[in-house]
Amino acid sequence: MHNVYDCVEAFEKLLDKEYHLVLGRKNTAVSLQINFDKKECFHLMGLQYLTDRPELVRTGEKYLMQ
Repeated sequence: MHNVYDCVEAFEKLLDKEYHLVLGRKNTAVSLQINFDKKECFHLMGLQYLTDRPELVRTGEKYLMQ
């Protein structure tokens, strides 16, 4: 990914996706569900660690996914 906008565009493609996985071994199964929400993109990109952009401290959803 070249910049934040590329990352956001790629993440937006996942918003309507949902994954259901069943993991099993020796008669034991664990079900795992993965879905994506707008507010998680900010944290998945690590933007909460930027110290030189105080306007991003609150929440990434407001700034990135309008």
